[in-house]
Amino acid sequence: MKTITTIVTIAALLVSNADFAANTPARLKGKVFNSSSKFILLSQMDSEEQRADTIFLKADGSFDYFKQLTTADYYLISVPKTHFMGKVFLENGTSTDFKVDMNKPTSYDVTGDLESTYDFSEKVDNVFENYSNPSKFANFRDFDKALLVAKDSLINLLKKEKSEGFKTYEVKHLEQFYDMGRMNYMDVFMYSKKAFDSDADYNTFMESINLDNRANLRNGKSMRYLYWKASCNKGDNYQLTYPMLQIIKEKVTDKSTTNDLAYDIAKFYFSDGPDANVDKAYVLCKELLNDKAYNELTPVYQKMKAFAEGHTAPDFDMYTIAGKKVRLSDLKGKVVFMDIWATWCGPCRQEIPYMAKLVTHYKKNPKIHFVSVSVDNNIQSWKTMITKDKPKWTQYIATDKNSKLGTLYNIDGIPRFMMFDKTGKIITINSIRPSEKDIYEFIDKHIK
Repeated sequence: MKTITTIVTIAALLVSNADFAANTPARLKGKVFNSSSKFILLSQMDSEEQRADTIFLKADGSFDYFKQLTTADYYLISVPKTHFMGKVFLENGTSTDFKVDMNKPTSYDVTGDLESTYDFSEKVDNVFENYSNPSKFANFRDFDKALLVAKDSLINLLKKEKSEGFKTYEVKHLEQFYDMGRMNYMDVFMYSKKAFDSDADYNTFMESINLDNRANLRNGKSMRYLYWKASCNKGDNYQLTYPMLQIIKEKVTDKSTTNDLAYDIAKFYFSDGPDANVDKAYVLCKELLNDKAYNELTPVYQKMKAFAEGHTAPDFDMYTIAGKKVRLSDLKGKVVFMDIWATWCGPCRQEIPYMAKLVTHYKKNPKIHFVSVSVDNNIQSWKTMITKDKPKWTQYIATDKNSKLGTLYNIDGIPRFMMFDKTGKIITINSIRPSEKDIYEFIDKHIK
């Protein structure tokens, strides 16, 4: 009887401790070195609500913050007026220590009760990195099988973690990783000569996506489906605004989802620059959007029309590594292929080797000039990288403070590639990328 009493007492104590931990706020403390900011922002990573907690820094950059959470989750830490973004997993009843040096913002340190979760997250990244290039697989079926094995092995490994909140989050996360990994098989078609509808198993998977499900709108699956379907029908994956809107009209029945999907597509593509069907797309938007969304889109459409092919390119300032000012208009006389990028942008840096191949390919062609323009606000980071890598084509910088490039050309995402003719007129303000299969054909067409 005594033994039973002891076990019951211990069990009750364990339950009590679990309840105590669940009701104790998560603690986030640490230090931000070499920052001029007086505060940092903390926001839930997967939340639809765009709200952030303001955490004030002490004079030495340290902070100590408590937050009662409704659920264990990843949170993003950002430093105002910088591009830094750090990630921490928080759970009630735990303590996390976060440190970052803003002179070296490419890395940060996280320690504390949930430290092992970061090791697991790194393993996830490493495992799925092996599947970042689906073209290594013979077909979608083989790719899908390999991806499923990887997911299941990670879920099995997850059982060793102590945090129940982290386990719950990661199981859901791994399922999403697997699902989006399958979506990304579309890259095989984007960067090869294969037709977008050439794999029957992939077609079946894509057609199973329900466009009326708003969860698919939030996680990006609906957008990927529309891009894929439009590319199947059109056989050309560059001017897809109008075909994508047509698919929405045909397939989406929910009015709210129709409005949100059509608005996101139209605003994104209108901001990126016009294509041949832009006027028809704008007319179709009148049918798909509610009045509020349509009225918001109209000035975007009107501004975008000024960037049609053949219009004079708006001039802007750029600067050499020595600080000399150069204007876009100074480059007249040759076709200009321009790369807008930043040192902190991963996708931008992935394009650099392909840009280098372009430069080498057209090295002896006097008709074209290749230029990269960094939008880094940290000029020293740009100078350091350029000095180290020594790219063999022209490099400029255009920061928010010394140039109107971003505002003039509606640049709200990078990398962005633009092309201008030898007289300074626009060919396109949203060219296909150096890594894409038709880039040489595209350039050749415009330098004849």
